[in-house]
Amino acid sequence: ANHNFFNTVWSPASGQPGAFDDAGWRNPGGVCDPGRPTRLGEAGQRAVAIAYVTSFFRYYLGRERRFGPLWTGAALPPRSVPGRVLVTYHAPDTPRTRKDVNRLASPRDLSVDALGGPVTLRGLTGARICQNRAGGAACLSLTRRVPSQSEPHADSAVFGTPGTPLFKAQWRGGGAQLVNGLPRGQRDLRRYQAVQFRAAIDFS
Repeated sequence: ANHNFFNTVWSPASGQPGAFDDAGWRNPGGVCDPGRPTRLGEAGQRAVAIAYVTSFFRYYLGRERRFGPLWTGAALPPRSVPGRVLVTYHAPDTPRTRKDVNRLASPRDLSVDALGGPVTLRGLTGARICQNRAGGAACLSLTRRVPSQSEPHADSAVFGTPGTPLFKAQWRGGGAQLVNGLPRGQRDLRRYQAVQFRAAIDFS
């Protein structure tokens, strides 16, 4: 998204002093660059905001349940929204809606998961839990210069809060595994609708 396009005053079409297109200088060659087919115009971007920003507050703060399917991905985006919308949903941290098998938040989680089952690593090298902290080591490899905003779940230098812990490992061939054992009494998963596991490639 282009930051300024959400605001009618900051958008170039307003003609106001200081209004400009901030896509190019922030991320040259990115998906918001002028001329790219992935770019939304001023009106299109504000249409996205009207649909998703307002419904976010009405659902999560106003408790208007009819907006729930829009945020869980169960409903298609409104027709007023241009472009393609990809929705991911993280269920609330309650026993009824979510069972955490392994949060991978501390070194101990590499041997015992959150349910008390054994954790087995096969074919992985450099396996570790990393956590970006203000002034501390980054989770990215930093083999080349990487912008700080590329760090996933980075810390907040303003508030001094640590980033979200991450599990990081490498493998060179097929068959590499991270296996979480489910103890007896924890294997009935019929109440849950999906298994979620987030992963990303370290391009640094």
